[in-house]
Amino acid sequence: IYTRSIVGSVRCVQETGYDINDWMTMSTCSVFECQESGNEPGKPLHMVISESVLLLLEPEAKKKNFCTLITWATLHTLAKIERDQDNPNKIIFYWHKTDKRDFLKQEFIVEKASDCVNFLVGQIKKLDCNVERSVRNKNKIHEVEVTDTSVKQTNIDK
Repeated sequence: IYTRSIVGSVRCVQETGYDINDWMTMSTCSVFECQESGNEPGKPLHMVISESVLLLLEPEAKKKNFCTLITWATLHTLAKIERDQDNPNKIIFYWHKTDKRDFLKQEFIVEKASDCVNFLVGQIKKLDCNVERSVRNKNKIHEVEVTDTSVKQTNIDK
């Protein structure tokens, strides 16, 4: 993941930043409204997915439609995409670090999360990359389901 860099053929003026309308009009890109997931609500962000790059842009308060580039990463460095069943708008990205041993994890709440994941997977397939896609399932067991019989039948691996 890189910060504060210029990506693609989109206009970037030092004093103003990126015009989000440039990204929205490109047929090879898609823009999704999101915020970083955490204990407190994050700032609104634009997640831009292009043919080979994912960018996070923060809207500028003083200039309508202009954004500051927060981070970007190539789609080749994406290792895994995960969705949370308890919160269907939550997407978790795992990025390869440069040494390929560790991962950088980013969590977002994304409007139209299904569309975002589908578009992202489509772009990755065009690049002929392999990315693991999964759904986080917490396997909740409700109290009424816990009986003597169900406990005896449960196979718990140690």
